[in-house]
Amino acid sequence: MSVHQRLGPAIIVLGIVGLIWGVVGWRRGDSGPTVRAYLVLVAGLVVVEALIGLALLIRGHRPAERLHYVYAVAVALAIPVARRYAAAQRARGEAVVLSAGSLAVVLLGLRAVMTGGG
Repeated sequence: MSVHQRLGPAIIVLGIVGLIWGVVGWRRGDSGPTVRAYLVLVAGLVVVEALIGLALLIRGHRPAERLHYVYAVAVALAIPVARRYAAAQRARGEAVVLSAGSLAVVLLGLRAVMTGGG
């Protein structure tokens, strides 16, 4: 199993942690800078995953389905888009938007892993 195949499920787990953290922040009434920083870390890992996938593509490895590329781009955009919208919200709204971004990472990441093959 390659690093690329191992990072996908790890990113999904990190997305679940971000979702839980965001929901806790929403219930408290604020998301806090730690959640924002955590999601930057997750987004950075998604970028690393995408670069490894690009290297594999250049070397001739292809995913099982071409839809994998669409999911890869969607996962890579989920957190930056959520952070962009969250910046315009009040504390509770920011937590909701960041939770939605984390949920998107989880769901889109699952689909990316499912279409990637082995």
